[in-house]
Amino acid sequence: MMEWLNNPATYLAAVAVGAAVVKALFWLRDVHNAKEGWGAVVGEIRADIKNILLRLPPTPVPVESGSPLQLTDFGREMAKSMDASSWAEDLAPSLQGDLAGKRAFEVDEFSRKYVHEKMRHDERVSKCMYEMGVDRDDALKVLHVVLRDELLRITDQKGAP
Repeated sequence: MMEWLNNPATYLAAVAVGAAVVKALFWLRDVHNAKEGWGAVVGEIRADIKNILLRLPPTPVPVESGSPLQLTDFGREMAKSMDASSWAEDLAPSLQGDLAGKRAFEVDEFSRKYVHEKMRHDERVSKCMYEMGVDRDDALKVLHVVLRDELLRITDQKGAP
């Protein structure tokens, strides 16, 4: 029954199993070290990306958040490039009939809807997008605010200060 202890194949099998266990332990150590190393690399890449983003100039916004919406200095430049004031002054009298009895927030909604439906493909919007490096929605927001303010002015309602 103890013959297997005297068999050289038993010793050879024990050495092979021991070598496999040692090899597996070294492999686990290498995997663990590699995992920690990749974590450091990923952390370094993340820090570099944040650094790059912090160095980029901030994207100017044309309209301040809050109520009522108001143009920023950049928004006023955009309005000037589109000649939005003249456009709104010319357009507002023809829209005045649609505003009978509407309150300021309804005038705001009306002007937003009008601009998004009628001005989406207007040449002045495309020109502003090209010259000022903005997207279509920003140009339309500027026209919305300018038109709203003009409509509120001609209907004797309080607009943006």
